[in-house]
Amino acid sequence: MGYAPECLVFHTPHIEENPGDGWWERISDKIAHALEKYRQVCTVTIENLPPFGGYCVPLLTPEALNDFVAANGLGVTLDTTHYAQMGTDIIEAARKLGNKIKTVHLSDFTAGRTHVFIGEGELDLAGFFETIDRASLSAVTVECSLSSDDPNLNQSYSWMVSRTREARNRLERLLSVMEASDEYR
Repeated sequence: MGYAPECLVFHTPHIEENPGDGWWERISDKIAHALEKYRQVCTVTIENLPPFGGYCVPLLTPEALNDFVAANGLGVTLDTTHYAQMGTDIIEAARKLGNKIKTVHLSDFTAGRTHVFIGEGELDLAGFFETIDRASLSAVTVECSLSSDDPNLNQSYSWMVSRTREARNRLERLLSVMEASDEYR
């Protein structure tokens, strides 16, 4: 169509069951090659994924993800909940991934609940934004379940709009922390 978005986000490949030792090493060059045509027209990122039921997932640590994206001219989409699910500190992940972080899927996390509404969980999101390399960041996507109590609850349109505005306001406050920290650097 002649239009290329600024950034495309890909998930790490995941394979059912246990494919055996060295499976990622056998396919990683093919994955990088398949992404090359997209990299010619926009920023291409790989999102950190946690392991999940019955699948093997590569690049689980910030170090492994950083090595892969650095070697292949790619960026990172850092999903805060995904690292929290794995017990990885999001601030340490941000430090290790540095300027490779191009986009953020932002949500909070608490007591095993994923993609919690920002500000309603346990993550140090302000500290995270103080750590992010702002010059490298293209986008922040608020990713959450709109319902703080029951995700199957039938929410009214006005309630959903109100929660979405609240999320935007919380994100803007977090970004202002990032801007303030940039002024002191």
